[in-house]
Amino acid sequence: MRAFPLLLVLITAASRCPAAGLTIANGALSTSDGGESIAASQHFLTGETVYFTFQASGCTKKTDDDERDHIQLEYSVTANDKDGLLLDKPLSGKISEELTPQDKNWLPKVHGSFVLPDTLFTGEYHLQIEIHDLIANTSAKSQLKFLAIGGRKQKPAHLTVDELHFFRDEEGRQPVNKPTYHPGDAIHVRFQIAGFTLKELNSYHVSYGIKVLRADRTLVFEQPQAASEKDRTFYPRGYLTGTFNFSLDKKNALGTYHMVVELRDDFSGQKQITEFPFILE
Repeated sequence: MRAFPLLLVLITAASRCPAAGLTIANGALSTSDGGESIAASQHFLTGETVYFTFQASGCTKKTDDDERDHIQLEYSVTANDKDGLLLDKPLSGKISEELTPQDKNWLPKVHGSFVLPDTLFTGEYHLQIEIHDLIANTSAKSQLKFLAIGGRKQKPAHLTVDELHFFRDEEGRQPVNKPTYHPGDAIHVRFQIAGFTLKELNSYHVSYGIKVLRADRTLVFEQPQAASEKDRTFYPRGYLTGTFNFSLDKKNALGTYHMVVELRDDFSGQKQITEFPFILE
């Protein structure tokens, strides 16, 4: 599995810190670097990059022996789900800037980004921002909320195979409305696997086999070890996508067939067998 690192942060200058209390100002999220902030009704997709920006207002300046003014701040940014779990590793940094007389309205500004895990459940997520003024020893916190749309709304209570769709080709995006094929056609399917066990370091191990049965339950095709998914991720993986491609012989009789997915959770030993019908005509 790929990791989703928080990317490099850029510090920019805009104007001098006013003398009010320390606060986080102008926090915003966008779908592109430097793009317009998203509206409350908008959302991100799993696997998408989330860009953020904020400023520090009310920081304290310190004058050195050469009568030059300085500010010193530390900040941290974390992306969390509703249970407080980190979507990725926290981001932190320091801001140390010298101010000039021309910096009357200067505010330090932070830009950054992170990539959403690609199997988040649909729901609300949070960006937690904290800054600390090292000169005044004061802190401020803020939260930006955003909606992410995933492939599922929630985790099922038990091991599950569902959302199975039939396609005409391997790269197909639109599933067929009615899974009807002709003898000898290539059959492509994609489905979701959810409700599997997570162990240390969010590790998982799931495998599945495939059978094709006639309407009278006689066996047409079998592959007991069709695939095995074994990995660990920083953020708990919510679901997996299974795929399988096969062709039935041109001599197969017309009628209804059943594709059977035999799913195994190799950590818990739990099994789930689910059937999906299709038609040869």
